[in-house]
Amino acid sequence: MTKNVILFGLGSIGLKHLALIQKEFKNTKLIILKSSKTNISNYKNIIFVDNFNNLKNITIFCAIICTPSNTHIKYAKKLSKITKKIFIEKPLSNNLSDSKNFLNFIKNEDIHAYVGYNLNFDPVLLYVENIIKKKDPLDIFSVNIESQSFLPSWRKNSDYKRSVSAQKKLGGGVLLELSHEINYLLKIFGKIKSVYAITRNSKTLDINVEDFADIIMENNYKTIFRIHLNFNSKRNVRKCEIVTKKETIEADLINSKVLIYYKTGRIVNKKFSSKSSISYKNQFKEFFKKPSKTKKAQNILLSIETLKIIDAIRLSSKIKRKVFVK
Repeated sequence: MTKNVILFGLGSIGLKHLALIQKEFKNTKLIILKSSKTNISNYKNIIFVDNFNNLKNITIFCAIICTPSNTHIKYAKKLSKITKKIFIEKPLSNNLSDSKNFLNFIKNEDIHAYVGYNLNFDPVLLYVENIIKKKDPLDIFSVNIESQSFLPSWRKNSDYKRSVSAQKKLGGGVLLELSHEINYLLKIFGKIKSVYAITRNSKTLDINVEDFADIIMENNYKTIFRIHLNFNSKRNVRKCEIVTKKETIEADLINSKVLIYYKTGRIVNKKFSSKSSISYKNQFKEFFKKPSKTKKAQNILLSIETLKIIDAIRLSSKIKRKVFVK
């Protein structure tokens, strides 16, 4: 049976989701608002509608929101009138207070809302998570995470200064755009107790958001977490290094491999598929499934916790002191 899926927002990530769903999920038909200026004439089997009112006569399986983060919750509430299954591209919002209110809204309206942090389905991180979950948290000494890239090279044939990533009002900056790193840290290692951070705008990219962030965090087990994020690197880096009592684990998300160094000198080298579409495909597989009652709000709660950490980072950078996360 064909399922109607409305896609709202056709920026770079919206187009990526469009192509993936058409290729991998043959039993879906995409519905797109005509107001989009993006040319998608190459895609077939798409229903175009003029506005939200035209959707009332169509049975919608789910909605996928890929607009700027400052509009996510507004559109999610609007789309909840025609479907109870809503996917929101990360982050949930650029506002923590709005996100907490949204949690109450989805509970009251019995909505299955889901935030798209696709790295949680990356085979490299899934492998690492499986290792960590079997360990005593006291045996994990430190975690060093970095995500570096050059914003002007992110999207070809477009002005990076006009992108969502570069504009504060739309939810840009490294903290929200690269919040994948904070989100997977929380998923794998659990809650954070304290945060000390320095964020800054280097002024070299002519944008009005932070393009650097250095963060030190600690949990209740005294694990030290270090995160470095920046938009200004001339090389792409996305890594996570974990120092434990028995070994050091190095996860390289760009080269899709995990190296495990043991104190005996033995090194294990695990390689995974480098297709980035795998994490997106598995993410939608999970979203399309009917969630159990215990799992229904987990993804949203983790997304809110991610925003809570980002707020703590901003506050710490502003007051130049450690901030405790409540």
